[in-house]
This record gives sequence, C-alpha cells and structure tokens, in this order.
Amino acid sequence: YIAYRAALWNLDLQRTRAHATLLRKRLAGMHEALAYPLIGALVGMPQLVVLDRPEPAYAAQIFAAIGRRGVLTVHADAASARAFLPAGVGLRATRA
Repeated sequence: YIAYRAALWNLDLQRTRAHATLLRKRLAGMHEALAYPLIGALVGMPQLVVLDRPEPAYAAQIFAAIGRRGVLTVHADAASARAFLPAGVGLRATRA
C-alpha cells in the first residue's frame, strides 16, 4: 500500500516507508482499517486533510499525526463534532 502511494505521488520509496513507519507509531492503538488510509494520505504531504466521521477516541492521535496541516472534518451531528475536537478548539458548523 505504501509502495503504491509512493508511486502514485512520485515519492522516494525508502523515505515514504520511513515516514509511514513514523506515522504508524503516532497512530499506535488505532485499528489498521482506520490508520492505514490516513497514513496513505499523509505520506503525500497534503496541505489539507479531510476526515469523514473520524472516531473521537482517536482524536489526539489523529491530530498528532496530521500536525499543522489544515483539517476539514465531517460528522454525523454537532455532538460527535464536539467529541472529536481537542479542548480549546472552536467549532464552526455548516450545513450542505
């Protein structure tokens, strides 16, 4: 999967694997089915990360892995959005 992502974005395979290994450590404890898509996206060094209904239980790990990138999250309702956000972060809800 990481080799595929490296080829997709024309990244050096060894550096991409090393980056993926570091990200996996930051996401330790998160189920692979949730962690791998995020790792696959982050190795491409995006400026914006879009999360569809992220698990509040993993919020701290997700924000640690994302770092200072922009984040757009989509939640089922305002309560799940508040549960996901770290303390001190404001919430701006919009409807589609």
